[in-house]
Amino acid sequence: MAGATGVVDSQIPVPGHAAVKWLVVVTSGTNRQMFEVMADRYKVITASHVKYGMIGDKIDTSTIVDIVGMNLVLSVVNNSASTVTINAIRVPIAV
Repeated sequence: MAGATGVVDSQIPVPGHAAVKWLVVVTSGTNRQMFEVMADRYKVITASHVKYGMIGDKIDTSTIVDIVGMNLVLSVVNNSASTVTINAIRVPIAV
């Protein structure tokens, strides 16, 4: 939904994982963006965000990584006026 924040993944328990990398694809109409977000349990505030590619116009989104309870959580903020679809692959890194 336009202007909304949604949790993409919340299933990385901190006691058993040192970090996580998410590979994310954001689609809006015929536009598509691919990027990765990498965070560890000590630096969630400075999670890295690396763009891989874009098809069509830029889709204005941003990411938030936080620890909620005992899980690393990835959320995506849709800053655009259009609805977006988010697909993600999780790559957990065990302790």
